Amino acid sequence: DPDGFINSETPYWNGKAIYPLSQGIIIADQLGEETLKNSFIAKLKYILEDWYTYTDSSDDKFLYYNNPWGTVYYSNDEPFRTASELSDHSFTHGYLIYGSSVLAMYDQDFVNNYGMLVDFLLDDYMFPEKDNEGFQYLRSFDAWAGHSWAHGFGTFAEGNNLESTSEALNSWNAGYLWAQATGDQARMDVAIYGFATELSAIKEYWFDYDDENWDPAFGVYVDVVGIVWGGKHDYATWFGANPTFIYGIHWLPTGEYLTNYAMNDFEYNRLSEIFATYLA
Repeated sequence: DPDGFINSETPYWNGKAIYPLSQGIIIADQLGEETLKNSFIAKLKYILEDWYTYTDSSDDKFLYYNNPWGTVYYSNDEPFRTASELSDHSFTHGYLIYGSSVLAMYDQDFVNNYGMLVDFLLDDYMFPEKDNEGFQYLRSFDAWAGHSWAHGFGTFAEGNNLESTSEALNSWNAGYLWAQATGDQARMDVAIYGFATELSAIKEYWFDYDDENWDPAFGVYVDVVGIVWGGKHDYATWFGANPTFIYGIHWLPTGEYLTNYAMNDFEYNRLSEIFATYLA
C-alpha cells in the first residue's frame, strides 16, 4: 500500500511493511521469481537507506543519538513515544534490523555502505558488553525477570510491562541474523542467550505451559496473558479486548522462529490447546 505502512514516517508502522517485504524477498528467491525478488529488494533498500541517511530539515526519516541518555531513536516520536519515553526500542529497532539482515543476504554493497549504522542501531537494545559509556548492556532486557520490558521509563504504578512477546523474540532473531551476516560472534552469542531466555519466560508467564503460575480462576476460560506487568497480569491489550488481539499479539510478526513454541510433543499439544481455546 503506497499510502500506508511502506511510506509511513513512523518507524513502528513502517516496520510493519519492512518485515513482510523482507520475507517476500526470501520466498521469491526460493520460487525463482527473479523479477519479484529484485523489485522487493529495491523497495526494501529504498526504505532502509532512507532511515540510515540524513539530508536536511525536510527529511522525514532518520535516526537520532541522544548523548546524555545514550540511546538511539527516530525523527518521529510516534507511535509509542520511542523518543520521549524510550519505549518499544527493541520492537521497533528489530524490524529495521531484520530487514537489514535479509538485505545483507543479497546485497553486499548495502553492508559495506550502511553496516556501521545498522550496528549502531542494534547497539541500542542488544549491546553485548557491560560498562560502556555509549550504550547500555541489553537495554530492554531484564535478566532477573528473564524477559524484555517495553516501556522505557517504567513509570506506571504497576511497574513496567511487556505486551508483544513475539516482537521481543523477533528483536533477538533479527540481531542474530545480522550477527551471522557480519561474522560478529559476541553479538551472536548474546542473541542466542536472549532468545532462549525470553522464550522460556514467555512459555512460563504469558502462556503458563506447566499450569502452575496463574490463579486457577484466571485459567478457567483463557490460556494467555495479554500484558505482564511488574505487579500484575492482564487479559487485555493496549488497543482492544478482542481475543484475536490478546492471543495474536504474541504470534505477530509471524516467522519460522514461532516453531520454538512447540519444541516437543508436550509443547505441541499445549500450544494446540491454547489455540483451540482462542478459537472457542
